[in-house]
Amino acid sequence: MGQVGRRAWRRRCGRASRCRTRYRRGKRRTQVSSTRIARRVETILRLVALLSGLVLVLTGVATVINAILRSFFASGIPAMVEMSGPILAACIFLALPYATLSGTHVKVVLLTDRLPGQVNRFFKIVGALAVSAMCAAVGYWMYFLTLDAAEIGMTTLSSPILVAPFMAVGTLGAWLAALAGFMLAVREARTHPEDAASTPSEETTFE
Repeated sequence: MGQVGRRAWRRRCGRASRCRTRYRRGKRRTQVSSTRIARRVETILRLVALLSGLVLVLTGVATVINAILRSFFASGIPAMVEMSGPILAACIFLALPYATLSGTHVKVVLLTDRLPGQVNRFFKIVGALAVSAMCAAVGYWMYFLTLDAAEIGMTTLSSPILVAPFMAVGTLGAWLAALAGFMLAVREARTHPEDAASTPSEETTFE
């Protein structure tokens, strides 16, 4: 190889090295950006869950007050009984996304924890994707039910309370739960088996 050939080879190697460096930097930036987005989404889901819990606590307090008023004064809070059901359903759907993403809900584990690491990881990813698909289907179904309820002005049985706003909240919660399930699957896919084995599980399981 002559001197000209060596120079051309060096230039090609230098270009390839710079391309590899740029690719690694871009990949690292993309990972950092996706991690920041995931953290922000998780923060939003946590705030939504806290808001749901606060509304649920206030509903419980109002229900107790309503029972006391009915016992001692023969009159309670108007439409409290009718309101408690839709509020409870909306709170459950709003808390579901964060519970799905953080794994704080109750699980029944029969076999997966006894499987080898890679197989266990595979079933966790498949399970998270299945939860995401199911919640997306529920949200899609509830979306059209909400449109129908809003169009006909559907109300509760004994009180003229529109149910469409509560169904819209439930639809939003189902779609957020689908997003949380997908994020959980991505997190499991990026987790190395060694890190997953060294990290203690905080899930409540029944065997």
